[in-house]
Amino acid sequence: MSLTPKMCGGLFLLGAAVAGVSQLFTPTRWWLNSSDGVKLEVIVLSLLAASVFFAMSSRSRDGRRRAETLTALWLGAMAGFTGALAAIGPGSIFPIVLAVAAGLSAAALTGGAVVGFALRTLLTSLVK
Repeated sequence: MSLTPKMCGGLFLLGAAVAGVSQLFTPTRWWLNSSDGVKLEVIVLSLLAASVFFAMSSRSRDGRRRAETLTALWLGAMAGFTGALAAIGPGSIFPIVLAVAAGLSAAALTGGAVVGFALRTLLTSLVK
């Protein structure tokens, strides 16, 4: 069963809000300008995905639904990053910067999703 457009939109907005607001807490206002910013953003995105995937029903074994959830979060995060970069001034190498941001954010979200899903599955099996 696929996600409804409303659910996709909500996940997109959640990803955008978290990515955009977290830029306010990075040392240089752009997360790729410092190692502390990268660490903060990777942790924030991983926790976001872990919490979303932990909250998903463990009965939902539909791989497509999980992929759509992860994609909506990632697209939202990239929209938030693009907006934050535009606000501080993108510079001349912004396409490369966004490509690096895309790779790192995809890895962080995927790692968090795996952890959240694994914890939910473990908890569900222990409760039974």
